Amino acid sequence: LSQDDRLLFSIERADPGRILFLHRGNTTAAMYYRTAIESAQNPRFVVDTVSLDSAAGILPSNYSVIILADTGRLRDDLETALRSYVNNGGGLLIMAGRESAATGRIPVTEARISQSDAGKDEQAVTKIDKQHPALLHTSGLTGVLFSDLARVDISHARILASTASGTPVLLEQAYGGGRILILTSSLERESTNLPLNPAFVPFVQDYALYLA
Repeated sequence: LSQDDRLLFSIERADPGRILFLHRGNTTAAMYYRTAIESAQNPRFVVDTVSLDSAAGILPSNYSVIILADTGRLRDDLETALRSYVNNGGGLLIMAGRESAATGRIPVTEARISQSDAGKDEQAVTKIDKQHPALLHTSGLTGVLFSDLARVDISHARILASTASGTPVLLEQAYGGGRILILTSSLERESTNLPLNPAFVPFVQDYALYLA
């Protein structure tokens, strides 16, 4: 019948989400991160890398995910804007390396850093929550080593990955309507071999989807 000669269907075209990668003048970590996120066959995100010196006027609400790459202390207005962003449902990943350890606290959260393992022997990730959506395809982070880990004092946080000594490597904290993940290291080569490990690409892609 001629009435059957047409088939109606609908499609949705979604533009890639945007990730804001805030750093303190370091381009190596930004390069690792951007390459990992955009290496997917059909990338779900594009990455804007911005130094703190150029962050004035940035609107957090324009981004699906925001990364603080060991930024250390933030301007008060930026920290207030990020708190509002997460409280209203945003996703934030904080890398707590040497800059953060020097300030003694994790920005945005109320978490304190009691000490840093900088300069100590490398530690391997031995415990991982493989059921967590942010860690589904990481193969246990086998072979990933950390020589710098911040000892973070935070209550009501879920530990997603830790070393044999029990030092947390990845934590999750609920914050208002959003989520915060804390990696207790930076991505610098003197701190970890994570960016060179095969687990790095699925790791950053999975937690970006989770936070978004």
